[in-house]
Amino acid sequence: PCSEVALLQFHIASIHSGREDFSEALKGFNNALSIFSKLEGEKAKKGAAHTLANIAHLYRSLGDLQKSEEHVEQALAIYYDFGLNEEIL
Repeated sequence: PCSEVALLQFHIASIHSGREDFSEALKGFNNALSIFSKLEGEKAKKGAAHTLANIAHLYRSLGDLQKSEEHVEQALAIYYDFGLNEEIL
């Protein structure tokens, strides 16, 4: 239920990102992140990490390297906490 909504938000944000509508993409990714962050379990944590990585990519595209780095670090922390190192590659 909630995880499906988060995934839909993630996919809609990805479409906006592909269209270079970065403000809408950022809203969608932040909505997805908000939902994933409230959920328990590895699937939700993976979703949050993937979402953070996509937000980092958006900020890099916008030239905000500081925010990009912050989001990459948050994503990496989740991957490492859950032993998801192979997901990074």
